[in-house]
Amino acid sequence: MLSSSCSLLYLNSDDDFQVEFDRTRNLLVIVEQGVAPALEDELDIYRVDLASDGINVRVMSWTGGNAADLREYISQSIKNNATDSVFLVGSMPAAWYEQYASKGNEEFPCDLYLMDPECVWEDGDSDGIFDKHSEIKVRISVSRVIGSSDELTAYFGKLHAYRTGDLSLPVGAYLFKDDDWYDFQTGSSFGLSRIYSNVAIDENPPITLRDKYFMNMTGASAEFVNQWIHSYPSALFVQEDSRYSPVTTLDIGNRDLRGLFYNLFDCSAARFTEENLGMTYLVRTNYALAVFGSTKVGGSYQSLIFYDVLSKRGTWGDAYKTWYNRYGKRSDSWFLGMVILGDPALMVTTTGVHYRAIDMSLPVEPDATWIKTLEDTFWTMDWATNAGNYSDYRAVNPSFFGK
Repeated sequence: MLSSSCSLLYLNSDDDFQVEFDRTRNLLVIVEQGVAPALEDELDIYRVDLASDGINVRVMSWTGGNAADLREYISQSIKNNATDSVFLVGSMPAAWYEQYASKGNEEFPCDLYLMDPECVWEDGDSDGIFDKHSEIKVRISVSRVIGSSDELTAYFGKLHAYRTGDLSLPVGAYLFKDDDWYDFQTGSSFGLSRIYSNVAIDENPPITLRDKYFMNMTGASAEFVNQWIHSYPSALFVQEDSRYSPVTTLDIGNRDLRGLFYNLFDCSAARFTEENLGMTYLVRTNYALAVFGSTKVGGSYQSLIFYDVLSKRGTWGDAYKTWYNRYGKRSDSWFLGMVILGDPALMVTTTGVHYRAIDMSLPVEPDATWIKTLEDTFWTMDWATNAGNYSDYRAVNPSFFGK
């Protein structure tokens, strides 16, 4: 296990912080028709594994349609089957949103469209991209995994191996905070200490280097990884003095980076509509199981609620739903693109220790000045908005638009 540089005081009390949440009981798995036959055996095993966790699983094949059709299908499942979580397997349609955020216009895939069937979404200029919505309350979590039949088969194999104890990494967390954020809440685990007694932190510019990232992510590593690195969908850019060294999706797969759970404070790293970092960790390494990240500029700078739910044996989907309803809904500019990738029914290791009260590691709520500073660090990077747009998405996926 990586050595820890996090100073903590642990108490066995829940009095300091309380987050209530509804646990996932009924999961709907929607599988792209083209990959469904290849996954029959894996999905049977998956259903049995989740039954052991008290989760009922229904598997349905998706034969085609647009994002509105998918939303209606999910809505009916909520009404008829009390569905509280959805796992999309394979290539499925996505809704897009456009807004002016901080310093620029952006358009991005938005899975929150699927998570609240009562929310009203509007397209004021009739260009196919939503630009306004009513209040959002996440009623179900929705997650995705996308890949070839072989990649998806291997991914479900990892899920079974994890749940049966055959896939594991040292119980702990690794936090890599690159130069632009080195002095943002120095020494904080940002709430990871609610789950792990060992949180290793790299946050000093002399050591937050590309080679150090690779060394830790291919060596001792840790079960949970939280990284703060500039990026666009298919590459990280680690700052080294006045230059930036790339970590590409090819690097991630070829080096088989080690980490089971990821919180990516990396711009557009979970932009699942194109080649992206988040999905690469999931389907091109032998380890990754779940990702929390953004399809747009930004990420989660305050994940305490997310981690707290995980520490109480909530699922990845439970954590997302609770985090968004309690915190993410505060800012579309920051959080409207936040998604989860991978199995939403995952829980962190059963051997992790549930620590409750935190002393020096407890993250402080950033004030407006700090949030503005965080935004500025993203938008000053030219590559922050270097991502495919809605027109590209339509061209690549004509079947999602009836063509």
